[in-house]
Amino acid sequence: MSEKINPDYYKKKDIQTIDAILSQLSFLEAVGYLRGSALKYQMRFGEKHGTTINASLTDIGKSNWYQEKLMEYLNDAKKQGIDLKEALPKGCENIEQLFKEKNK
Repeated sequence: MSEKINPDYYKKKDIQTIDAILSQLSFLEAVGYLRGSALKYQMRFGEKHGTTINASLTDIGKSNWYQEKLMEYLNDAKKQGIDLKEALPKGCENIEQLFKEKNK
């Protein structure tokens, strides 16, 4: 079984579902959502439908779709003069701190 990437039922509304979701998120939340969604499909890599080549291709296609949306989103932010570091919460000016392993 192969799923479509961004199927038509997402496009039949006045606003695409992804755009409605992103409109409700802050800049950083939207970046995180798009990054996380791309990673989800990379990590799943075909497992949902029996680890077939078609399922793997679909998952990579979905991951790429989210990565392309992220590229568009960041390019739009760049045109608007949004600075990623300035958008970070206070205390996280060093973006690397967001990815450090948390102490248990």
